[in-house]
Amino acid sequence: MRRLASNSRREPLVARLFGFPPFRRLVYELWSLDRPRPRKRSWQLSADRRAGCGCQLVRSQPAWIGESDGTWGWLLPVSHRELITPPLWGALCALAPARRHRAQAVLLRQGDPGTHVLALESGRFMTTLTNADGHRTILSIGATGDLLGELSVLDGLRRIASCVAIEECMVHAVPADAFLRFARANDLIEILLRHSIARLREAQALRHGLMTDRVSERLLQALERLRPPASVTFRVNLTQSELAELVGASRNAVGAALRPWIANNWVASHPVRGLVVKDLAAVRRHEQASAEM
Repeated sequence: MRRLASNSRREPLVARLFGFPPFRRLVYELWSLDRPRPRKRSWQLSADRRAGCGCQLVRSQPAWIGESDGTWGWLLPVSHRELITPPLWGALCALAPARRHRAQAVLLRQGDPGTHVLALESGRFMTTLTNADGHRTILSIGATGDLLGELSVLDGLRRIASCVAIEECMVHAVPADAFLRFARANDLIEILLRHSIARLREAQALRHGLMTDRVSERLLQALERLRPPASVTFRVNLTQSELAELVGASRNAVGAALRPWIANNWVASHPVRGLVVKDLAAVRRHEQASAEM
């Protein structure tokens, strides 16, 4: 209680962002941990309880990073599918039929009530925030195995951002009451809240990069996040304007950063939409050499 009282000045901001009291308490506790923590394993299901809805969770602390550079925080969060394990993810998806959405379809809309949660079976999406003036900002990119809209279901507030399909997506729309019953029955509430906090920390780190890194560095980091696992050549189904929103730069600045990459045939324009990345390793070497000059 003494620790929470010492952080009481932060309560108004957190209360505005998160109306769910257990989430606020968890945020307070995490903010008060200002000393290094040892590296530990992530949440895991016990081996003999992996099947069905009655899975019990072995509670271990989330992994920490930063021993080498002195910065302490969460590891970049894994997908929800990896977080709760594939068997439990399959049980969650079985609660609702799969639906197909075309590219550029709005999956969730900012300001809508949290009536359901989307479990992304395949595809990629972007999370966007639109301010009162109508200016849109791309906050993050999500992929297969992610949950969409779970925070508004957990805290009971309206959705704080929109989710738009980057490519064709297959999703399961699980009703809010069914999702909450499933999460409580499998002891997932705290895990999902910790995962949301991990993503908030990741977003904070990315925002810091927007203020300090060159546009080309930010663009390279975005492409690395968009690269599918074990892929050498891949397509990025985002326009230059959308990439500019993602990295916090102007469209002209993104075009200038892409120009030498395209000239060296490391990146090419896709004939329909977006980019084709042919050699991300070469782009990375080029940026490292430019940073050393």
